[in-house]
Amino acid sequence: MKQDDKQYPVLGTPELVAGKTYIISARAAFVAQSYTVVCPVCGKHLLAEPDKKGLHTLICPNNDSKINYMAKEVKAKKVETPAKDAEEVKKVETPAKETEEDDVLKYPELGVPKLVQGKVYKIKEKAVVGKTYKVICPVCGKVIKAAPDKEGQVILHCPNKDTSIGYRAKAGKANSANADDQGPVPTQSAHAKALKSAGRLEWGGFFFKKKAKLHVGTNIVGREDAESPSDISFKDEYMSRRSVAIEVQKDSNHSGYNFKLTVLNASNPVYVGSHPLLVGNSIYLNYGDVIKMGNTVLTFKEDK
Repeated sequence: MKQDDKQYPVLGTPELVAGKTYIISARAAFVAQSYTVVCPVCGKHLLAEPDKKGLHTLICPNNDSKINYMAKEVKAKKVETPAKDAEEVKKVETPAKETEEDDVLKYPELGVPKLVQGKVYKIKEKAVVGKTYKVICPVCGKVIKAAPDKEGQVILHCPNKDTSIGYRAKAGKANSANADDQGPVPTQSAHAKALKSAGRLEWGGFFFKKKAKLHVGTNIVGREDAESPSDISFKDEYMSRRSVAIEVQKDSNHSGYNFKLTVLNASNPVYVGSHPLLVGNSIYLNYGDVIKMGNTVLTFKEDK
């Protein structure tokens, strides 16, 4: 890969499916655009340039790891064609019809299916009854709609590969009349007990992992900008400046810490797990939570 190719935006973080097969499910690439994909095994930068809609596979030449990702077409805009003369009726180009798969891509991802045995996969994250999610088949990359209507075990079937994907659904707690639009609202019950030690954020691949410790007080995380600097900053053009604040507070019983993330600025939703957060939304963090801001994926971990 050429050195100049590293300037392309990172498509997403590959997540292990089985063996040497990975999938990027956080977002889809656009056809005829260029992206950087970082091999999760060796850190090599690969170039992704999808030429058509659907599933694509990159293979790392260093270790034969396969990285799957989806590509979609850019929607055509309505363009009015001027009439050649006064009697000719103006023609309007019909935009490309949105397919069912395009519609499903709008929803947040439930989680990455992990292989159990044979063609049976499982998603550890739980869905909320009444909400809609997307699930990406780890075998063929088809986007499947998940919209649980009751609590308990749910099984999805991929029509392409006869793959079964299981997940559990739970009842959601309504915080307001438009709770689905506002995203999760923090409550003390969401954080049953204080975390015993300070926390840190980690990001990057296996060979170039980076981390930043969170200090007591307010930690601002966002895009690198000299005029509006953040405590922890990233060169990510899809991330907003001073995007989120992570407040680290001593627990009232002095037994540990509470970590509250609040979205300050975000052109696109900030995700904690599969939960989209809009500006003004907050949520308490627990060790192991995955935070997605722009094209950057962070993991909140205990700082031992």
